[in-house]
Amino acid sequence: MKGKSISKREASILQGIAVLLMVFHHLFDFPDRIHIPFINVFSFIQLEVFLSSFGRICVAMFAFLSGYGLYKKYSEKVEDKKFPLLQCYKGMLGQLFNFLKRYWVVFVVFISYGLIANVYTFGWAEFFKNLFGISSTYNAEWWYVIQYFDFLLMFPIVFCVERLLDRAIKKRGEIFSALIILIALGGIFIWRGQDYNLCFLLGMLSVSTNAMDKLFTLLEKASFWKYGVAIIFIASAFILRVKFLGGKYDYINVVLFIVGLLIFIKSKFFQKCINPVIVFVGKYSTYIWLTHTFFAYYFFQKFTFFPKYSILIYFWCVILSLTTGILLEYSIKTISVLLDNTGVKKMGNRFLQRTVHFIERIIRETKRYPYTKKVFGKEIANVTFKDGLTPPGKHPRYIQTIQDYVDGFLADVVEKHKALPNESVCETGGKLHIWCCWYISK
Repeated sequence: MKGKSISKREASILQGIAVLLMVFHHLFDFPDRIHIPFINVFSFIQLEVFLSSFGRICVAMFAFLSGYGLYKKYSEKVEDKKFPLLQCYKGMLGQLFNFLKRYWVVFVVFISYGLIANVYTFGWAEFFKNLFGISSTYNAEWWYVIQYFDFLLMFPIVFCVERLLDRAIKKRGEIFSALIILIALGGIFIWRGQDYNLCFLLGMLSVSTNAMDKLFTLLEKASFWKYGVAIIFIASAFILRVKFLGGKYDYINVVLFIVGLLIFIKSKFFQKCINPVIVFVGKYSTYIWLTHTFFAYYFFQKFTFFPKYSILIYFWCVILSLTTGILLEYSIKTISVLLDNTGVKKMGNRFLQRTVHFIERIIRETKRYPYTKKVFGKEIANVTFKDGLTPPGKHPRYIQTIQDYVDGFLADVVEKHKALPNESVCETGGKLHIWCCWYISK
């Protein structure tokens, strides 16, 4: 079995499957929202009914894969750091920006059309709430945006707490860490995201505990029988969700479903035949999620349902959403090139970088302040704290304050260093010696 954990390509395949299930779910699980008559091709076995009901598991899949991907990415990035909270939140800003640039492009295109066509009534408060994902009144299926923000807010805290627990008990305490994280932090966020936060945490913990590696190592020994296990897992997830558990226990269903799918995804047949198509769909899964209900419900329902037969309607909606995603992604790349050529993007990146550096300087100087105050007094501590918040290059008040301090209290130190070359004084490092070096050069 090629690759024991979930690779980036396999994650893209799972995202593709999830978004295809999402489209099916929204097309056929809400008959009250469809005003165009169509023919259910598989009505004799009620396939559309059962599969559309099961399709909502896509949300749990996205949550699980988000937790899995973020933990795997940052555990490799910050391996040597004890408590990389700031670095993680910097990474979350990057994740947020990557999502928002796609979200805003979709927003500009479709919401602008909706406002012009009088589908929506404009109001400043509603507009800005939807623009930043706080509200989803323009598109009800965008409720997951705020849920995704919760994940980005939650991840650095959970990640760093788990790392601290591992260090505290000096061994890889997977079970202990898992219980603490699930109980202490899962409960904080579960009120908003129902069980999806648990799906996200399970994705993280499957990396932390190497659960996927251990499971697929075991399945390798099963040879052909592993495909029977896969069928049992997928069928169990389907039956449990549709007939018994519903969506309340998707954190159970999603694990069974993803593991079952991965067994087939890692097979040679899937790698050669089906893999490229689903990978391509997964690449544009964000756009398909954000746009498909505009075709299915809000703007173009008549155009979407004109094939009349359910299976054709489904593929037509996928094609419309996928094509839209390809065009919008191309527009983003074109705009990015234009911004690069004009220097606007570089200015934006520089502004973001300086903002992050400013936050880092605040943290650094806050740590130094108590020691500086204790050794040199409150006045010097205040001045050096303010100076530390600015980029290199001392302002006049800083220089004057230090000069007064050196004149008044460090005369003997200055006299001692006057006989030495300025370079040797500066080489010793430390703020005190640098002050003396500056004083001598005057």
